[in-house]
Amino acid sequence: MGVFIPPEEFYKQLPKKPHSGAALFFDTDNRLLVVKPNYKSHWSIPGGMVDKDESPQEACVREVFEEINLTISNPRFLGVDYSFPFRDRKECVHYIFYGGEVSEEQKKILRPQPEEIDEIRFVPLEKAIELFMGNEERLTKRVLACLEALKNNRPVYMENGVVR
Repeated sequence: MGVFIPPEEFYKQLPKKPHSGAALFFDTDNRLLVVKPNYKSHWSIPGGMVDKDESPQEACVREVFEEINLTISNPRFLGVDYSFPFRDRKECVHYIFYGGEVSEEQKKILRPQPEEIDEIRFVPLEKAIELFMGNEERLTKRVLACLEALKNNRPVYMENGVVR
């Protein structure tokens, strides 16, 4: 017969995987919203890490507001990407959502969070891919797969940006 482990002890020993929530946005000219984090060498999409007792969707909503001053509610789930450990990065589970189209009025209130974001831009998809390149192409693959999911109305599961 096995040794009884109290539930709180059992759950303490489970592995802890970081999770993130991020969103894709377009403007009325079909340009993708990208951000330049000051702690990365490449551009990204708005979003960030999930806090304790927070869902990935809640993290996405919170991070988008914190990073670019854009209030969204109920963003649409597009996909999840498991990233294996790479160089100095830990493994991470990335949840990607569609935040919608940013209106001209909303553009007027966008502002980067100075502690994390240096700049916000709307760029054609081809330009966004160039700006993402410092991320070993994983972000590019993730974004392209999620745009396909948006078009097909079918969420995707990925590992390192590759649809499985």
